[in-house]
Amino acid sequence: MKGFRIFAAAQKSLPRKRRAQASDFKILTNALSVVGHPRTYTTGSKEGTEEELDDPGLHQSPLVAKLWAQRRQIQALKGTKFHSVLTDKAPRESRTCLTYPFASSPQLRDKYRNPWGQVRVGRIFEDLDALAGTIAYEHALPGAVRMRIVTANVDEIQLHHRADIQNDMIMTGWVTWVGSSSLEVEMHALEQTSEPNDVQEPWLVARFTFVALREGKAARINPLLPETDVDREVFELGAARAMHRKQKLKDGLIASIKNLGYKSLQNVALEAEAEQLMDAARIYKNLPGLADPNAVLLEQTRLSNHFLCQPQQRNTAGAVFGGFLIRRAFEIAFATSYLFSGGTPNFNKVDEVLFLTPVNVGDLVKFESAIIAVENDCKPNLMHVEVLAFVTKPENRESRLSNVFHFTFAAGGDCSHTLKSVLPSSMEDARRMVQRTSL
Repeated sequence: MKGFRIFAAAQKSLPRKRRAQASDFKILTNALSVVGHPRTYTTGSKEGTEEELDDPGLHQSPLVAKLWAQRRQIQALKGTKFHSVLTDKAPRESRTCLTYPFASSPQLRDKYRNPWGQVRVGRIFEDLDALAGTIAYEHALPGAVRMRIVTANVDEIQLHHRADIQNDMIMTGWVTWVGSSSLEVEMHALEQTSEPNDVQEPWLVARFTFVALREGKAARINPLLPETDVDREVFELGAARAMHRKQKLKDGLIASIKNLGYKSLQNVALEAEAEQLMDAARIYKNLPGLADPNAVLLEQTRLSNHFLCQPQQRNTAGAVFGGFLIRRAFEIAFATSYLFSGGTPNFNKVDEVLFLTPVNVGDLVKFESAIIAVENDCKPNLMHVEVLAFVTKPENRESRLSNVFHFTFAAGGDCSHTLKSVLPSSMEDARRMVQRTSL
């Protein structure tokens, strides 16, 4: 496993009475190749030991498998005694660079290729989640061994341009901001051409936020110590985003998202805007034959599917892998915008992902997607898609919202025509639509 250090052996070499230090748990070098799989399994009666087959990374991409293998080695040290003193860490200490050697590995290219010969964005989402989680986990060491570092939300995943899958790709990430119990990880994906040292501007930028928990309560983590002017500038931007999230919580926007618009909005102006949208939509409900054909009701754009979460989709904590949920949400959002626009859409960005409650193996999950806004003053025109994930328990007659995803797609192909406007089918839809524009 080139690019990794083996920690179990390193821990055994420590003096018996010395407590483990943060420096004993450096989990990633600053360069890592993702060719191949950390373990090889063959068909037949000898398919690996029971411990090997219990590895959740066995069923994931090569990158996810390697990251999780290292995290599991550290998690195995959970019973070790640690110093509880928090340690200031610089952003450079968490910086991790991963290489996808697409140019020299047809097998790896095939794992990441979509039907149009481009990089499969949904697969990259899974890698981003695993990489961000590992970086967050490393920053919180050694205390992280006794914590749960969970994804709170995805602030943004912005696609700046299409990458050529024939070229090698580099993914790099680091901690940019830390609060008392939460932190932000920023990641860049870059394309590397055949020219030596020719690395272009990032074709994708992502930011994930994590929260540290111990016994269900927020746990303090190592502070971040910016060293350079760039570090300090990025830190301030992260702090501003954290304040914005807290303000949304204070304004009731997050609570309103959780109740799916069934309660009036605390913001009077937004509630009035929702009522105006509903007024405009009533003719489509009551007099559809006389309504303007250039608009449709939100319910006419809706898609849904159900799936049972399998053990192969679990993460190192045993819950369903968040990256898998983002990919599945992306795929139904893509289909929704494809059907709405009449042409192959181009992914533009993930606006936000909220992780509200865990999704576990064996859960029956319903994904429900719809177009909630259209922008016709852009070139190309844009479609905003909301995807809601519900964990359903038929035996208990219960369904709870677990995740909210917001995606933006550009109309692709020869879709130069004006897209139809979307109007709410209910007051609940209207509230969610105005919330989307206010986030």
